[in-house]
Parts: sequence; C-alpha cells; structure tokens
Amino acid sequence: MLGSAPADQQYCDSYSIPVTFTSGGKHLLRVTFSGDSNVNGSYGTYNFPVGSNTSSYVSLSSDVTSVNMGGTVTFTAQIGSDVRQYAATGTVTFMDAGATLATKTLDGTGTATLAVNSLAAGTHNITANYSGDSVLQASSGGPATVSVADYAINAQPTALSIPVGQSGTATLTILPLGGSTQTIQVSCGQQPVNLSCSFTPASVTLDGATPASVKITVTARTTTAGLVTNGHTFGVVTSLAFAAMLLPFWRRRRLKTLLGLTAILAISLYGAGCSSSSSSPNAAKGMYVLNITATSNGGTAKTTPLVVNIQ
Repeated sequence: MLGSAPADQQYCDSYSIPVTFTSGGKHLLRVTFSGDSNVNGSYGTYNFPVGSNTSSYVSLSSDVTSVNMGGTVTFTAQIGSDVRQYAATGTVTFMDAGATLATKTLDGTGTATLAVNSLAAGTHNITANYSGDSVLQASSGGPATVSVADYAINAQPTALSIPVGQSGTATLTILPLGGSTQTIQVSCGQQPVNLSCSFTPASVTLDGATPASVKITVTARTTTAGLVTNGHTFGVVTSLAFAAMLLPFWRRRRLKTLLGLTAILAISLYGAGCSSSSSSPNAAKGMYVLNITATSNGGTAKTTPLVVNIQ
C-alpha cells in the first residue's frame, strides 16, 4: 500500500491522487474507492510503467554576485526532475574552472549548499555536478558567476637613503583586482624614535580598473638639547656670597675679587635657569624597515616593506 488521502476533484467524477515511486519498472497499482452514501465502494488495478534513471536537472544560484576578498559566498544547488513528488538523493560536487571546491550531500528536499570564503580575486564561474541515484540520472548545472574584489600594493623605490634632519619620498601603488572599488587606508607600522612617515592622501577609493598612487614621506627628525638648571645651584652661590659678607673687614677686602666673580656666576646661572628644555635623541643612523600597511573594510590587511637608511 502506497498510502491513502482525500481525493482532489478535478471535474465531474475524475479525481487526482499524487503517488511517489521510488524505483523504476512496471508497477501494479490497485486503486480502491471507499464508497459513500450514494455510491458503493470499488477498486481497479493497473499496470503502470515507471522509467528508471529519469533525466534530472540542476538549478544553481549564489546569494551574491560580488564580494571582497575573504568574504563568504553561499551556493545553492536544487535537483529537479519530471518525477513528481520525488526528492533526489545523492551528492553534488561544486566546481570552479575544473577544480573541486567541495562535495555536499543532498538534504531531504534534494538541495545542497556550499558556503566558501577562499575564492581568489577575479571572476569565478561555478558549476554543480549531480551524482544521480537509483531513479535520476546524473546532471550538471550552472554556471553561477561571482566576482571577487581584491587589490595588490607595491612601494617604489623599495629603499630610501635619508640624512639626519631631512626627508625622503616613495610612491605606493595600489592595483585593483577583480573590479575592486574598495576604499583603502594606508598607515605605517611601529616606527623608530624620531623617524616618522606620512601619506598623501591617507586613503584612496579604487575605481575597479585604474591603479591608485599614494605619496609616502619619511622624515629623520633632529632635536636640540637645552641647558637645564635648578634652584640648588643658585642657592649655593647665594649662600657663599652671604657667608663672605660675615667675615672680618680685612678678609672681605681680599675676597672682593672672588665675590665679584661669584656674583657674575650667580646672575648667569639664574638667567639660564629661567629657561629650561628637555632633550631626546636624534634619529639614530642605520638601516630600518617600515611596514607600509593598507587596509579596507571587511578585507585582509596587506603589508609591503620600505627599507630606510639613515645617514
């Protein structure tokens, strides 16, 4: 017994009842009518041929048509056929230009899905190959076309020689891939003391085809050290002068010259003490590597090295 259900009336005394066959060949069907208050029950038998390995078809789609590098795309393959009420079984293999992405088992509705975030930059034509089962033949579907946007960066020249206190420049080229229209921000990594970098402009928006350029300016700064005094120095000199005034007269005359020098020294130190400054080291000479980094929303950061020789 395949089952029973209320019949759907089509016209007059003609009814439609859906039946699902799970195997091919000739099937002997017996249809029984239960009867009602006006008509007695009855039945009939029929030989019904069911073709085995009926042709199938694959409907393939993707949830997006474009994505940034590293973004996720979900592909859905639905297996259909002319066999009514039959859900395909088996597997679907998703392919990218001849390379296998993954093989997925069909669910109870004859559907397989694949979420992937590892597609390289460029245009991808994804296809789906259905394995077939005891009822349906194998088939293929697609392509579902997806564009993956990305970019590449390159600094020229790759090395700069900069004297202390001066600046040098390089150009960062950003090349769009896969029709990228991303907005890119540029920055430097950790920088040595008194070595700085800046960018003009600090961000660019790609147009999908034309390379963009950013000017990199690297500066080796210098600093000057100032004289720093405190109240202790002036206090010592003042105390010496006061002590000398307490000495006997004849000794004060001998120290007259010394007191004059002491006063001059006190005034000089006091003037210097009125203005003090801190100091920091100049940019040390040597070789350094600046990591020039480009980032975009939802994308992976990219880094290229710039070698700086401070002379």
